[in-house]
Amino acid sequence: LKKVLRRTDTVTLNEDNELLFSMSQLGRSEIVILLTDLKQSEIVTSILQRIFSVNNEPVEVEGNEFYLNSNIGVSLYPFDGEDADTLIRNASSAMREAKQSMGRNSFRFYADDINQRSKKQIHLEAELHRAVEREELIIYYQPKVDLKSGCILGMEALLRWQHPHMGLVPPNDFIPLAEQT
Repeated sequence: LKKVLRRTDTVTLNEDNELLFSMSQLGRSEIVILLTDLKQSEIVTSILQRIFSVNNEPVEVEGNEFYLNSNIGVSLYPFDGEDADTLIRNASSAMREAKQSMGRNSFRFYADDINQRSKKQIHLEAELHRAVEREELIIYYQPKVDLKSGCILGMEALLRWQHPHMGLVPPNDFIPLAEQT
């Protein structure tokens, strides 16, 4: 990373619950890159492309080749926050959005709608934990039918969530969340 960035940029790798200066604590595999004195925010995109180009080259460790993958969240001062904690939190939200997209080397710029989706996701996760306790998860059995003979060949179990206030929660909303958590 240091090879593709400018001399004025700062790269900090946070490991093992180490606190970075006055910044918020980050996960083990998260890297913070502080880009200063950018005259135009469009320059960020070209810097991201340079970072991704490095990932096209393998990294050799103990004779084995690895290809790195980067999912990057970007927040810009002062548009996305006035302080380090807010900027890092918003960049983390954008990074989660980037991780959910398909493919390698994706990035997202922070936007208020990302924050709203992130808050909704956190709320839904909490509700899902309560759904198990409140026995809101229901199994529906769907027959598998041989179209030629009309005979039932088996059954498929489908999990559904009947929430007391949200109604029937679509499987696309909660199944991926259940798999992640």
